Amino acid sequence: MFDNQSNILIDVLSMPTEADTRKELSPTEAIRKPPGTVVSVIGWVVGISDVEEMPCKDGKQLSMRVAWLAEDLDKACARARWVLWNDMAQAWGPKSLFRKKIMLRGAKVKQPPGSTPKELTGGWRSGGISVMQ
Repeated sequence: MFDNQSNILIDVLSMPTEADTRKELSPTEAIRKPPGTVVSVIGWVVGISDVEEMPCKDGKQLSMRVAWLAEDLDKACARARWVLWNDMAQAWGPKSLFRKKIMLRGAKVKQPPGSTPKELTGGWRSGGISVMQ
């Protein structure tokens, strides 16, 4: 315990990320947000992969599934890549998501290394995915 404020030192390790969950965004609006932003998205799942097992540096495996979100089912509509990990990847597959309109809460905007476009990743573990239609 500190008795004197002069004994306190605070180092900022990273600036807080923006949270933009106050309104639902389209997939295209969501990926325009800065990396690290947490968003809520309404969109159609227009493509979805099978689960892949990805090796980690520590030797463990992570389950991963890639879905593509769009504002509507039009093939010419812009798409955003959304990556689901582990339990979410296992629980949410083509039967439950493909060609369905969903609300995605708590996804994070991510900038992969290199010139890869931004993507969405994850979602809240509880109530993060709701099928609307």
